[in-house]
Amino acid sequence: MCLNRNRQYFIFFTLLVFALIFHLVGCFYLYDFENDEGGWLINAKNYVLFGRYTLEGAYYTALSPLNTFLHIPLFRIFGPSIFLGRYVSITFALLTLALFFRLVKNKYGLAVSGLACATIIVNGLYNKITTLAVLESKLHFLLILSVCFCLSPKRWVRNCAFLPFALALAFKPSAIYFIFPLIYAIVYQDNESVIAKWVFRIRLIDILLFLGGTFIISGVFFYAAYLCEPDNFLYWGLKAHLSGRMDIRYLLMNSAQVGLVCKLIYFIWRSPVSSLFFSLGFIFALKKQEKTVIDKFLLIWIFTELIFFLFQFYVSVNYFIDLLFPLSVFFAQFIISSVRSLRIDRLRRGYLLAVIPVSILVFSEVGSSLYYFLAIKPERPAIKSSQWLKQEKLPYELILSPAQIAIDIPVKTMITSNILRVSELLEKKEVSFPLLCVMQSQAANYYPEDYILLKDKGRFIKTIGYFWFYEIPGPMGAG
Repeated sequence: MCLNRNRQYFIFFTLLVFALIFHLVGCFYLYDFENDEGGWLINAKNYVLFGRYTLEGAYYTALSPLNTFLHIPLFRIFGPSIFLGRYVSITFALLTLALFFRLVKNKYGLAVSGLACATIIVNGLYNKITTLAVLESKLHFLLILSVCFCLSPKRWVRNCAFLPFALALAFKPSAIYFIFPLIYAIVYQDNESVIAKWVFRIRLIDILLFLGGTFIISGVFFYAAYLCEPDNFLYWGLKAHLSGRMDIRYLLMNSAQVGLVCKLIYFIWRSPVSSLFFSLGFIFALKKQEKTVIDKFLLIWIFTELIFFLFQFYVSVNYFIDLLFPLSVFFAQFIISSVRSLRIDRLRRGYLLAVIPVSILVFSEVGSSLYYFLAIKPERPAIKSSQWLKQEKLPYELILSPAQIAIDIPVKTMITSNILRVSELLEKKEVSFPLLCVMQSQAANYYPEDYILLKDKGRFIKTIGYFWFYEIPGPMGAG
């Protein structure tokens, strides 16, 4: 028993240390600052330094109030920084893996748990998404915690499942689809029948408590975000970002560039070995004759999420990267079942055979990341631009720039983006001249008239990668 426990601890800490190292390598050497990182942190920076959530109307707090509220105290203590946001993401990613390891070990055993976690940890896309200062790592932790609550044999624990799930929605309301697998987990415990009247009443009370608690608590955070910036909440959160995401006509006409299928193809292209193994595990789960409640829950998780995003044209790989959790469990079950079906006499040989596909997976995923770093040597213009702005100590009171290069700069910034035109920003009351304007020519949408304006009215300073720096000496129309 002691040996088995020591082995569990060894496997757990080995996986966790590898995950930490892989995340830190990505954080400092692989991943440039991305657009979303700046967006999700800009309101916290503005509030800490200037007492306002938004200077130009870009109110990301309307979409994720809890992310802003989480980073405000951290920015007060340590100062605004995207790297600080990445440390938060990495911390939550490690906590998620620890929680997932324990959950799967309790339900499926140590072998499945270890293989499943290893499969997730080495995945390059998962590593990237949970390293960046975006929402996913926090969301994953709360979703897995909600699963732990819902699958508890104790009713009072199951009745507390609305707490982490409500917080998850306050980080990312698009996680609303997860309510269906969670309700299934609450209703069906250990294949217990719900036909009996007393069981049905108890389950109905549990569901009502879960739904009511979820929407009340998550609603409090969104209502607080509304009270802080009512106009920007309605315009930025509802009109500019949430309206029209299910435009079927646009999706069909542009299916090669947008939508769930397009992003799934990208995931397959980026992680072909993982995609193959996940497909084998998924087929194994579908063909499995005797499915447990947990198996069915994981399948419902997969199908519900895919259907939810299928008809939305604005879909990112970030949205469905959490499917690695149920798919990794099915893959681990498939490997272990395949080894057992060979009826190998010696246990050590069976373990060795199971290690082969995992080794192929590690080599393909980690090897591709190392190749990307050592051979391609990716440029990181956003980090360089942010460092240049910080080191030069430029005499501008206001900078118009993409949010990701402005978080670390203790100066008022307004976001240049595909939603706000430069000419609109220049008409704001807070604008003072001269000012610096930075435009991003790649990996972002922009208005062509912005470049015409800057060419006519601005003074070109320099470029760093695909970031163009201009000085605007005075108001438009000035001589």
